[in-house]
Amino acid sequence: MMVPGGTLAVTVNLSTTAGSGTLVYQIDRTGNVITINPVDITTAAGQTTVTTNLVSNTPVKVFGVPQADGSIKAYVVFYYTGMRPGPTS
Repeated sequence: MMVPGGTLAVTVNLSTTAGSGTLVYQIDRTGNVITINPVDITTAAGQTTVTTNLVSNTPVKVFGVPQADGSIKAYVVFYYTGMRPGPTS
């Protein structure tokens, strides 16, 4: 993951262990409609959904704990599809 304006990538580790998997939500904005869908990354289908949607320049919010190796152990991940998040004019 790259932070806007940053120069170094940050590794984010997601847990795919059933019962303690990272919470992942896909947030889609189409016009003035926002849809939030949970993605179960403890399943193959959920992992495919995340892999398909998390491509370069996808806006992402990660909440987690920094690790000693410089990575982030993610607890919650939001990624955005459709229109980019932000104020409307």
